[in-house]
Amino acid sequence: MKRKFRTIGLLLAIMFSMTMMTAPVLAANQAGVSVPVTIRLEGTLPDTPENFKVVLTAENSAYPMPVGAVDGVAFLTYTGAGSDFFVISYDRVGIYTYMINQMVGSDSECTYDSSVYLLTVAVTNAEDGSGLEVAAVLYPDAKSDKQSGAEFVNTYPAQETTQETTAEPEPSDAPKTGDESEIEIWICLFLLSAIVTAFGIWEKRKHMS
Repeated sequence: MKRKFRTIGLLLAIMFSMTMMTAPVLAANQAGVSVPVTIRLEGTLPDTPENFKVVLTAENSAYPMPVGAVDGVAFLTYTGAGSDFFVISYDRVGIYTYMINQMVGSDSECTYDSSVYLLTVAVTNAEDGSGLEVAAVLYPDAKSDKQSGAEFVNTYPAQETTQETTAEPEPSDAPKTGDESEIEIWICLFLLSAIVTAFGIWEKRKHMS
């Protein structure tokens, strides 16, 4: 990895005049660079926001580092999605190379962005003698396009939406109780009508004989 740092660092230093991030002079004989780092989340987010940690590692632990760094390593910590900056100040001329990556989190269902960014900072004396000037380039490890900041996209699984379906009752061949009662009534009326008709015929024949 160190050999890779050196090779990329030398190439980018030659190209620093074409960089996308130009750091302003912070004070006399001192300059700095501010690198934006963003955490973006996709999918169905957990109820409790997760903590994310992004690491900046210097190729050489003696390189200038953000405040609070230890042995060439500095961290940015996020609760959920957000943006922050690695701010590094310089007081001497040189070419400095760093690596920026995200630490894997603890959620087994989340896919953590494993991108690695290579940061090269070139510090030179200003031509007018006013102090130091800084130019920086940031490259994704596996891509060729320069970036203006580091972004990590972490993806949670999308929650499946379920639609409740009401099952229709299966038709039954058994007759309903109400239907049986109506049939019995009609049968009784039919029999009564038949009896009355038969009795009328019998009376009529009785009188004729």
